[in-house]
Amino acid sequence: MTIGLRIAPSSVNWDILASSANGLTFGNGNGTLVSILASGNVGIGTTNPCGNPYAPANCKLSVAGAIQAQEVVVNSGWSDYVFQPSYRLQPLTEVAAFIQENHHLPDIPSEAEVKEKGVSLGDMQAKLLAKVEELTLHMIQAEERNDRLEQRNRELQERIAKLEGTSAATANPPVADEINQGAAGSGKHPE
Repeated sequence: MTIGLRIAPSSVNWDILASSANGLTFGNGNGTLVSILASGNVGIGTTNPCGNPYAPANCKLSVAGAIQAQEVVVNSGWSDYVFQPSYRLQPLTEVAAFIQENHHLPDIPSEAEVKEKGVSLGDMQAKLLAKVEELTLHMIQAEERNDRLEQRNRELQERIAKLEGTSAATANPPVADEINQGAAGSGKHPE
């Protein structure tokens, strides 16, 4: 059974159709604007909400067009597993080899995959955060390695100075100290 109602308060006709088979639709002379199916699925600008073959299994809303919002909250998993001791941080040489072969980051879908299937905002946000956390861990490792090299450099300069009979500070001041002093004094990295 289908029940229809047309409201024409101005130059635009509003149609409301209720059907046991198709649910409830709201439209105007330009077509359907909102559909509420008997299943509870809602479509804005579409009569087949969640009918896309790539729609998630639990889809409840389809919008045929852009969405403007002041805030979107996505509840999904997060990426702090990167900081667990058991997490294997992929060496940058492996990341570089993967990029060379696949032309995208590991664990991130390719452009072709995104064009074909779309992307889950919650999953992608978690994956991007994982990449930021991995980069942070790589930077911490690089800083620790740099600190060890600077310490070793200072020790070698002191040994050389003793062998040459001069002061290590006057013989050859560490380059890192010059960079740090220059960056701190000028507010920018020295050329």
